[in-house]
Amino acid sequence: QHHHQHAQHHSENDDFQHEREHNSDSDSSSANGTTDGNRRFREFVPDEQKDELYWEKRRKNNEAARKSREKRR
Repeated sequence: QHHHQHAQHHSENDDFQHEREHNSDSDSSSANGTTDGNRRFREFVPDEQKDELYWEKRRKNNEAARKSREKRR
């Protein structure tokens, strides 16, 4: 019975470790340098504001990328 309990606890620990590994990306990047911190801070913009500006930029960028790609061919 005790062994079973231990196994259960182990799987729980595994989950936790996996989650930490998943989060380590943003953690290390924030400590890495100002550029990463800047990018991270930029995402703090209110959703509505970001949506309109961000998606407009994305759309324009996509068009530009498509055009340059066609030119390259």
